[in-house]
Amino acid sequence: MQSTEVFSDTRSLCKVDDVILLEELDNSQSKELDSILSPLSTFEIELVKEELNTCSEDEIIKAFRKLKRRLPESEYKKIEEILSPLIDIEELNSILKNKYV
Repeated sequence: MQSTEVFSDTRSLCKVDDVILLEELDNSQSKELDSILSPLSTFEIELVKEELNTCSEDEIIKAFRKLKRRLPESEYKKIEEILSPLIDIEELNSILKNKYV
């Protein structure tokens, strides 16, 4: 009988465990994030924040794909910088590059 093992990458994009991600930002980071997101509709802002707060890889990818489409590159990079202590941006970019190019 042949055994088949399946390996999957279960590495999380979140660098913190069991938290609501955006609550980990300090006041100035939170204000800067809100300022960057302000050109988006209220609905889009809430959706992106909800997706980020889940710490689910799929939801974080959805959020960043939306942000990449809707924001200027410079603003997108600022969001990466703000969230880099909480999210593995290098891994995220690798996933986005490999799956969504």
